Amino acid sequence: MPTYEFRCRKCGEEFEEFTTMSGKSKVKCPKCRSSSICQIFTTVQIKGAKGGASCSTCSSSSCSTCGTHTQDKH
Repeated sequence: MPTYEFRCRKCGEEFEEFTTMSGKSKVKCPKCRSSSICQIFTTVQIKGAKGGASCSTCSSSSCSTCGTHTQDKH
């Protein structure tokens, strides 16, 4: 089952819910219990065959190639 991100239209709470596609219609806000929610669509990081993350800014399978998402390693 995938994890979906939602925002409550009533109180503005943003939350994640681990549910099926058909179960999305039954999700309620954990803060105010409202069923008036909308799904938030965010980017997804895909793991490559060797465990590296695919880069979202280029077609490389490793962020070390373009350097956009490399982290400081101290």
